[in-house]
Amino acid sequence: MTPRSTTKKWRALIRRVRKRFPTASVVHVCRRLLKTYDGHLTFDGESYLITISTRIDWEAQVESLLHEWAHVLTIESAWTHTDEWGITYAKIYRAYDSNFQAEKESIE
Repeated sequence: MTPRSTTKKWRALIRRVRKRFPTASVVHVCRRLLKTYDGHLTFDGESYLITISTRIDWEAQVESLLHEWAHVLTIESAWTHTDEWGITYAKIYRAYDSNFQAEKESIE
């Protein structure tokens, strides 16, 4: 996969995730080299930043994005892997796995 096609595919994925699993706050997503994490989430009081490492392969980048998005959606327990987070992550992953074809599921 060329860098251009990867970027195009990445942006399409983010659009689908945003549409299917909207968030209460703005979420920015970037990819860059992270030496210790596959993905990282920060919040500045107004918006979130999800950073995904470029040192991992495509599928790992996708899984990291979905993982971090689940943290944003379950903000009350965002920094841990609670049951609520696990259910939300499973819903997001299942939507991705079905290429976002199924009807919109409720996160609640």
